[in-house]
Amino acid sequence: MSVKFIPFGDRILIEQVKEANKANLILDDEAVKRRPIGVVLKLGDGYAVQSSRLREGNTIVFLELYGEKVKVGEKELLVINLKDVLGRLYDEP
Repeated sequence: MSVKFIPFGDRILIEQVKEANKANLILDDEAVKRRPIGVVLKLGDGYAVQSSRLREGNTIVFLELYGEKVKVGEKELLVINLKDVLGRLYDEP
């Protein structure tokens, strides 16, 4: 049986990126060390999250020291509030 986690309300389930190449963006390892970066895995069902521009798979920068760690299967993930997201990272074409 596989364990799944769905965040409630205006919360977001993310996997924190510890290496630059895992963000699917052109980032150097120094950028990853300077600020917390994560990949959105699941969005909660709250109005603010659903009306935001965030989508599953987006790479985000969030406030350091925020979030609750949860273990899902073998992975340690973070649940953060939408208000703790500073912005979305993306490569310009």
